[in-house]
Amino acid sequence: MPAAAALSQTAVLEREREWGPAVAEEPAPRRAAPASEPRWGRRAILAALCLAFVAAIFAVAFWALSRANFIGVDDNGNVAVYQGVPWDLGAGIHLYRARYVSQLQAVQLSQAERESLFDHHLASYDSARDRLAAYEQEASP
Repeated sequence: MPAAAALSQTAVLEREREWGPAVAEEPAPRRAAPASEPRWGRRAILAALCLAFVAAIFAVAFWALSRANFIGVDDNGNVAVYQGVPWDLGAGIHLYRARYVSQLQAVQLSQAERESLFDHHLASYDSARDRLAAYEQEASP
């Protein structure tokens, strides 16, 4: 019987070497890793990178919108090229400004021409001016 017990014990030790301790046995508790300072440093760097990414997105969006232009009508009824986007935030805050005001009055255009011209299609300044120039030449005496 002692030979069988020794053989059994050898098999258990060999199994533990290959697969680890049996499920019924609890492994020794692990020591907590000492708190390392680079952890907060990584978080700070990650936060800074995220903040820089968001700032870059806003900068690109602002730059793109500052290059956008559309055709509209000013308060006096003149056709104008506006820089920005055709939105009002309320309280007198506009996301556009007049860049070119034509002598052409909106009432000089037909309904179809007004619908085509005032569609608030965003374009470059030169493209908007070229579109408006065709109507200005027709209205000139």
